[in-house]
Amino acid sequence: MTSLDLVNLFPADLQSLGFTTSFSCASEKLVHAQWFPSDAQVRDLALEALQVWLNKHDNLSDVEMQKLWKALFYYIWMADKETEIEKAIARVVGLSDIAGMPFIRGLFKCMVREWHGIDRLRIDKYYLLINEALDKSLDIILSSGSKEQFAETLSEFVAILDEEVFSKSGKEGKGLTLHLLEKWTDKVLKTLLDRRPKATTEILAIVIDPLFDLLSSTDVSSPKKASQVLDSVLSSWIKSGEGNAETEIRPPRAVLLFAVRTKLFNMASDKDAPENSREMLYALWNKSKRSCDLLAPEETSKLM
Repeated sequence: MTSLDLVNLFPADLQSLGFTTSFSCASEKLVHAQWFPSDAQVRDLALEALQVWLNKHDNLSDVEMQKLWKALFYYIWMADKETEIEKAIARVVGLSDIAGMPFIRGLFKCMVREWHGIDRLRIDKYYLLINEALDKSLDIILSSGSKEQFAETLSEFVAILDEEVFSKSGKEGKGLTLHLLEKWTDKVLKTLLDRRPKATTEILAIVIDPLFDLLSSTDVSSPKKASQVLDSVLSSWIKSGEGNAETEIRPPRAVLLFAVRTKLFNMASDKDAPENSREMLYALWNKSKRSCDLLAPEETSKLM
């Protein structure tokens, strides 16, 4: 990382409070408590300096991003009043306008690492942080220009959650996984489908993909919640095809639906499938079969 004397970025008031050290690497000093003391004004001034610095150094390594997020985590930790918390979270999440999806990845990696150390008095503010991060991520995705860019950005976002959170659902990522799955249908899927209806097939294919790994998890809670989310998606498919020949499910969604059906059956019949997941997998397979039965006969024959 390029060396930078951050003192030149600090407002005079901040320097007068003791920020007089020339830092050779800003990200290393960000983890020190002196950056975000109990005084809210000092913390805000430090964050303003950080924003200026990030505008010139937005290509951080993974290690540097984690050091940055360690500091930002405690910046939010120190915020106590409701208005102060909301303001702090908005300012922190707003830094993604500068650092993009790598910043979002850093957020979720940090939250998984720190999750079990958050006490019950502070947990609500971090739920708010996650919800704001989801909203911001969806804004970034939906602002993508072409259909290809949209699918690429959505895939990147889902991959971030899958790699940094869902893959750790049996260990340190369990609590965060369950919270994200609570938001998966109403906040993530519904927002995307409402705003990009012409990309329905791409959205469904990308958003439901990480659910399959969660269904096979040895953890009890995550498969159950993932099953509920996938059940909700299948229900919407069934509803769209009931009682109206003109709205029967047809390709390309039909292709995706058959792929889901096949994958669920293969997972359920696998001899190594966790017993706590097998019953749910077969129930989902039966529901996907019902959805497939709604296809027009000529479409079914093409896909079998």
